[in-house]
Amino acid sequence: MSTCLKDAIVVIDCSDTASLGSRYRDMIAQAHECAEAVHAIVVSQEERESLREELGRLGVSSCVFLQVNESVLTASALSPALASAYSRFGNPQAPLLFASRFLDRECAASLAITLGGCAIAEVVALRVEDGHLCATTDALGGTWCAEIATHSAPACVCVRSRGLEVAAEENECVELASEVVEPDPTRTLVVERVEASSDGRPSVTDAQVVVVGGRGAGNDWSLVEDLADVLGAGIGATRDAVDEGWARRSAQIGQTGLTIAPKLYISLGVSGAIHHTVGIMSSQTIV
Repeated sequence: MSTCLKDAIVVIDCSDTASLGSRYRDMIAQAHECAEAVHAIVVSQEERESLREELGRLGVSSCVFLQVNESVLTASALSPALASAYSRFGNPQAPLLFASRFLDRECAASLAITLGGCAIAEVVALRVEDGHLCATTDALGGTWCAEIATHSAPACVCVRSRGLEVAAEENECVELASEVVEPDPTRTLVVERVEASSDGRPSVTDAQVVVVGGRGAGNDWSLVEDLADVLGAGIGATRDAVDEGWARRSAQIGQTGLTIAPKLYISLGVSGAIHHTVGIMSSQTIV
């Protein structure tokens, strides 16, 4: 049997950016590992030629743009539009890959019901066996793993970042369609969205280098900040550090926080408890 599927479709949210972050480059790389052709559904505030060109360089064959505004960035509004966009690719067996974020998980579950498929969250590895997509997920804080074979199509899979990159190539990504997602007053609407204040450092989920402080760094948290500034790194924290008020909740990494996959992870005063390390297992180098 073939070790690759014919197609895989990556769902990309660029509603607040003009370029693909490391999270979506990683997802495209994972899609290439299990499919002969990779396609994309791009959610954006406006149709961007630069995004299509970037997708082409990452080996994405075709794409559909969903133009949105902030009021429709909900699963109830996006799911019907995603189902319509999915039908444009003409392969009802092709899996959809989502990021492991709250909105993505909601959309994946909703779309699986709409399309008669299945949904899998927190996937750490994908492969193809006997023509079926198989997924590996973590369980019980990373102490166990589950092997899941999909037999209902399409599979809507939320994948964790693994720090993968796609070699750049000269390729054209064909735009199949561009659809405007209109708000529906009978569904949930986003009334207001307030951007959290930033400390000017890279986002901990996208940074190539992350410095993480734990309870042991509490006597002088400035060491974490100074090292991060020297390296141009993002700052993460354990739950203890967040509970003590040394770092913001948005920086928490682990089972009840974020999952990261930087090229370099540096810890200061971190004990290494399993509920934290489950969020850093995809890091390339851990210091």
